[in-house]
Order: sequence, then C-alpha cells, then structure tokens
Amino acid sequence: MWSSPDQIGMGGGGDGFGFLLDSDFRTGSTSVCETYANPPLVNKDIDGFNIVNVEVWGFVSSFGNSYKGDRSARNAHR
Repeated sequence: MWSSPDQIGMGGGGDGFGFLLDSDFRTGSTSVCETYANPPLVNKDIDGFNIVNVEVWGFVSSFGNSYKGDRSARNAHR
C-alpha cells in the first residue's frame, strides 16, 4: 500500500502499481505488478480508467482497548 496527498496505490513491483487511484477518485491507472502477479486491469493501449465506485473497509480490534487514535469521528456515526 502507498499513498500521497495526490494518489493511493496498491500492489507494487514490476512496472508499477496493480492499481493507482487519483485524489479525485474519478480516475486511475493500472500496471503489471509482482504483488498480484496480474496483467493490467485494462487494455494496455488505454491510458487509465474511470472509477465508478470505491468501497473502503476498516477494522477495529474487539480485543481490549488497543485503539489509541481519535474516536470522535467513529463515535459520531453511532
């Protein structure tokens, strides 16, 4: 995993990231990568792709009180 203020990338090694999402979450790109041993997710002649939906998952431990971060955002959704 890799991120910057402008992009989020998953999978690395080889030609680049398995997929790379731009900061607007509207466009992205894909490359062969060692992590997934994948071909590009779109035809190599196409310069990137348009994003229709993004789903993000997070996990919080249910064992003890191991979370030390700001709980205000999480508690606001309860």
